[in-house]
Amino acid sequence: MNKRNRQLILVILLALIFLPIRQVNAAETSEISAFMPGEDSINDSDSSSIQSSGLPNTIYLPLVQNGNNGGVYYVSTSGNDNNPGTLSQPWRTIQKAARTLVAGETVLIRGGTYRETILPANSGTAGNYITYGAYPNEAVIVDGSGINLSNPSEGLVNVKNKHYIIIQDLTIQNSRNIGVYVSGTSNPKVLSSNIFLTNLKVLNSNNEAIKVFLADKILIENSYTKESVSSGIGVWHSSNIIVDNNTVVNARNLPMPQGHEECITISFVANFEVKNNEVYFENFNNYLGAAGIDIKNSSYEGSVHHNYVHNFYQDGAIYLDAWEAGLNGTPSLHNVDIYSNRIEHAGGISIGSERGGTVENINIYNNIVIDSNFSGILLHATGGNGLRKNINIYNNTIFRSTGNGGAGIYIATANIETILIKNNIVDFGPKWVGQITLAYPSVKNKITVDRNLTWGRTECSQDFPNCLELNN
Repeated sequence: MNKRNRQLILVILLALIFLPIRQVNAAETSEISAFMPGEDSINDSDSSSIQSSGLPNTIYLPLVQNGNNGGVYYVSTSGNDNNPGTLSQPWRTIQKAARTLVAGETVLIRGGTYRETILPANSGTAGNYITYGAYPNEAVIVDGSGINLSNPSEGLVNVKNKHYIIIQDLTIQNSRNIGVYVSGTSNPKVLSSNIFLTNLKVLNSNNEAIKVFLADKILIENSYTKESVSSGIGVWHSSNIIVDNNTVVNARNLPMPQGHEECITISFVANFEVKNNEVYFENFNNYLGAAGIDIKNSSYEGSVHHNYVHNFYQDGAIYLDAWEAGLNGTPSLHNVDIYSNRIEHAGGISIGSERGGTVENINIYNNIVIDSNFSGILLHATGGNGLRKNINIYNNTIFRSTGNGGAGIYIATANIETILIKNNIVDFGPKWVGQITLAYPSVKNKITVDRNLTWGRTECSQDFPNCLELNN
């Protein structure tokens, strides 16, 4: 065992001793509940210095208790749309079911490949969802090969202005635009709501794999996306969103201008939870990459936790970007907790303001960052330099760098107020880097640094030759 491996084991053991990661096992209730943090704090006499983000404790989505009052219908590649849709006389197309089903009804799709678009015509009701799913133990593929989607706001599966719908156990592939699109309308404003996307596989999308726009109470869970030109999962202008236990591979897989957004994008979203997801690139040296998980614009009241982001050639960060949040009467990006994530061979955790917006009331804790390509945790001024305020960075473990010029925890902006850096373990070598570094010593009075364990090189970069290494 070489010296660096021994050191890594030591760092992890110290993290296990000093930085316990809180695991939340919520008891089953009559509702689907997503834990939202806000309770965790440093367990010592100075814990009062940590300000709560003010997050609500839970996002509630209704438990699906589908009465199937209207019955179960069937679709098969050997069926006919003139049939009654029974098991022995199934329909031929999924769209026939989409035009027919009403509240409480289910369609089970027999195995095979269906080259068609799906546009549900009706909504379910509370307790009587409309369900689209595969017949048990059969593989269903909805294939967009050769299907033109001329409208840029169109998906191969297109749920628009609908409510109480479940789509599950399907593969959606080769869309010339979006794979699965859940949307409302802005004028008049109608939000799609109570849509559950479960156990989907969305492959080879020429835009987002899964996109949500103008919606409320949306669950995206246990799904897999691969090879999307834009986000694997992108949520915009929505509320009460849970993104849970998904795998996103090779998202944003083309350089700009074709490729855009991030692997998982949360933008202008109120009340969200992004948890238990894995985000990575295969053959990552062939991809420039993008942010692994990006919380941006006027998003607020949310958490990002227990995710695994890894194998990015560049970037790959869990990123908070205010953009223009807080300007022109818009809300700031605020009240977000980032905790218990593992980030490996990627971009660490970064907070930016690319168009001068404000980020405030952020807690970053109990994360493990290994082999970051620039910094473990970074506040930067790239592209814009809006205010970063009330940022608490504590109980994180940061080990080893793969590039020069950064720092384990790097405050590389002077536009800050009330920054706390406490109880972190940082060994960010062996490259030309710092450990806990402030680029602008003139603002050191705005930072509290206490009880961190650091070792390794403490070098200033060429960009900030007069940096200050912050000790306890």
